[in-house]
Amino acid sequence: MDRAQGSQSGSVLILMPVALLVTLLLGAIAIDAAQQFEAQRQAVADAQALANDAASALSQASLRARGAGGTSGHSDGTEPGVDPGEIDARLRADVAGRAIRGEVTWSLSGGTVTVTVQRTVALPFAPHLAGKRSRRVEAFASAQLLDD
Repeated sequence: MDRAQGSQSGSVLILMPVALLVTLLLGAIAIDAAQQFEAQRQAVADAQALANDAASALSQASLRARGAGGTSGHSDGTEPGVDPGEIDARLRADVAGRAIRGEVTWSLSGGTVTVTVQRTVALPFAPHLAGKRSRRVEAFASAQLLDD
């Protein structure tokens, strides 16, 4: 009986390094996934804030241009009195003021402004696991212009 117990006592020594390696790999994957998820969440929040700011600016410019009792828009879906350069400048100021990293683009279509935020996320463990140093995340947000 002692001989049977003695022959299996070393098997734990072999399995322990394997279990430790698997735990470290899973931890590295979890950290990279958390970094990517946080960057995606922040990009969504930034896109939503910028879309709301742009819609507000467009609505204010449109309301100033129309005055009381004016029409709500052109037949092609664009808003009257909207200067794309002014909106672009406002968004650039918002991007600088909020310290938003990445590339920000916007478009206006039929009373809805859409903002896209793209950024690159550096992943600390991915170069060692998959050979990629970074991953690109993208977020879209839309906001409706205010009507009278």
